[in-house]
Amino acid sequence: MSLSFFILLIGDESYSFSTLIKVLNSETVPGASFSIMEIRLPKLLAGIIAGWSFGLAGFIFQTMLRNPLASPDIIGVTSSSSIAAVFCILVLKTNSLTTGIISITCGLTSSLILFLLAKKDGFSAARLIILGIGFQAVTRAGTSFLLLKVARYELQEVMRWLSGSLSFTKLDDIPLVLI
Repeated sequence: MSLSFFILLIGDESYSFSTLIKVLNSETVPGASFSIMEIRLPKLLAGIIAGWSFGLAGFIFQTMLRNPLASPDIIGVTSSSSIAAVFCILVLKTNSLTTGIISITCGLTSSLILFLLAKKDGFSAARLIILGIGFQAVTRAGTSFLLLKVARYELQEVMRWLSGSLSFTKLDDIPLVLI
């Protein structure tokens, strides 16, 4: 974690540690203030939060399923969020915030449905995993179908969503990322 802050110093233009301290203390340093506070710091913070979130999601699934190899992508939570995001971008033409909210809602809803189906006749982690793998196959096929129908100029936006990007992250976005 402490090493990650070196990303604030190194880039197209490298800065000294004293310059970094000045900028973080709200002193204006020509060139460095914008580069550090508007470009580098937001990406760093969003990346750290995203990493923690992925780790937490994996830990929760591994604990609930009592399986050290379990993860949200195995049971289809990730793929249901993905198909929702692709549908929002390509069909509904929603903005980024709405796409994110709908994507998260679909992921949570699909996990709830899968847990309810796995609970039939007593909860079974094995049943949940098998149902999830089937669900994942269906949602991935749906995502692939939508991607086959997309125009080239829309594909870039969709792929940015599916693979993740910190390119357009601003400092104002960090509180939203924490939620």
